[in-house]
Amino acid sequence: EVGYALTAYGVGLGLFAVPAGLLADRIGPTRVLHVYLWSLAVAALLCWWAPTLAGFTVAHAALGAAAGLYHPPGLSLLALSSTHAERGPVMGWHGVLGQLGVVAAPLVASQQFGGRTGYLALAAAAVAAALSGHLLVARNALVRGLPKRHEAAAEGALGRRALWALLAPVGA
Repeated sequence: EVGYALTAYGVGLGLFAVPAGLLADRIGPTRVLHVYLWSLAVAALLCWWAPTLAGFTVAHAALGAAAGLYHPPGLSLLALSSTHAERGPVMGWHGVLGQLGVVAAPLVASQQFGGRTGYLALAAAAVAAALSGHLLVARNALVRGLPKRHEAAAEGALGRRALWALLAPVGA
């Protein structure tokens, strides 16, 4: 039964990845990331709430669609906001932390609270990241464009690290 939900997730992710890249070009990657975070929260709540297998499958398609919204703008912002020396470790740790969260959150939450509570943890993390993102954008604390070609390692470091921290918990 879970295979249907996982397949729906994969289809949703695949269908939304290219439009997300195009949308990021049109309205900016930061806005797309906010849409992703709010979509992820709603989809996770739908996964938690879904009363039937069909509803659970549709909710997973929405979860996949949200993930598709993340990957083009999120990964490109991480890469573009890193200096050459930082890029490999930032991308690597981002992948590790993202995958650990995907595996650990549902296991920990379901062990402690049972059933589908892991989706509530995912929704809470997405809402916290979305609100933090709105605050960081309002305070102009996030990197908005490309780093200078020969930027000193410390220049813009706070904005880069704020972006990395924002994307770490919900990046996969």
